[in-house]
Amino acid sequence: MLDNQINELKTKSLECINFALKRKDKKCQMLINAGQHQIVAGLVTLIPLLIQSLIIFGQRTDLEQLLDEERISNFVIETLEALNLTT
Repeated sequence: MLDNQINELKTKSLECINFALKRKDKKCQMLINAGQHQIVAGLVTLIPLLIQSLIIFGQRTDLEQLLDEERISNFVIETLEALNLTT
């Protein structure tokens, strides 16, 4: 039960990050270019963890079963989107 709640929290957090990155205005883009955008600065430490999580997840033998779970598949989708938006 706790794992499900933690996964839901992770997914919602990534959704918020992705929303902010998708809706950036000119000021946000200037901050990103100057290396002063707080979300992007925080992602510098988060990105390696996201990549490592996907690597570990991809090595599981029960991968297909896990992806059938909506919470897990949503987390993977949001993680991939966050990585896409930050690169």
